[in-house]
Amino acid sequence: MMCALLLRREAEREPGRMFMASERAFAELLELYRRSLRFVLDHRPADPDYHRGDAAATVYLYIIVPKASAAAG
Repeated sequence: MMCALLLRREAEREPGRMFMASERAFAELLELYRRSLRFVLDHRPADPDYHRGDAAATVYLYIIVPKASAAAG
């Protein structure tokens, strides 16, 4: 019975600074996600070209980067 009198309900409690800061950070992150998703969806025809270029760059780097020999060590 005493706890009911001393403890506030969650709805009556003011959120703290850490909670408000994390809410702002989450809202900004969510907005960044929305904008980046909108950009990708608006530029969907260029998506396959990007992936082909990425794969080509990966193969190129795999070929030109020196590799350690198995005998060295």
